[in-house]
Amino acid sequence: MKKLIASLLALLCVTAALTSPASVMAANKEYAATETCIVVAGETKQVQLLHVFDDGSQLFVGMPIVTVQTRGSLTAQKPLYHRNSSGTILWTATVTGTFTYNGSTSSCISASYSTQISNNNWSEQSGTAYPSGNTAIADVVMMRKLLFIVVETVPVTITLTCDKNGNLS
Repeated sequence: MKKLIASLLALLCVTAALTSPASVMAANKEYAATETCIVVAGETKQVQLLHVFDDGSQLFVGMPIVTVQTRGSLTAQKPLYHRNSSGTILWTATVTGTFTYNGSTSSCISASYSTQISNNNWSEQSGTAYPSGNTAIADVVMMRKLLFIVVETVPVTITLTCDKNGNLS
């Protein structure tokens, strides 16, 4: 059953990619945020394309994932993936937030972040996470070194928001 669902999701992603290609804004190489799918550690993940770099690598933001939920509160994560032009994930940065909600208001009570590095040229330069209203925010700077020299930095901000009904974005 799990394989059937994964196959259907992959087929849906391929169909969506063929029917709605990303549009390029020539001035700054930003791509329109369109729904698509990528494979991460053998699993198909639904994501939105955020940015394409000059070298063809791409930033994608994943869908929020609830990890714990009780009445009136939840903890969730939202990943951001950096993939090279060959389709290999270089690193992942994830914001985690804990929220309370009651149907009329919501609040983020804690925020944290983590990074997972899949390519030895990359490392985390700095990072912080904090709650702000009903949003968990992570500011992370990743860097790539060649021969011990920093040749690229990628600053990212990941936000995870919970509305008054416990819906995430």
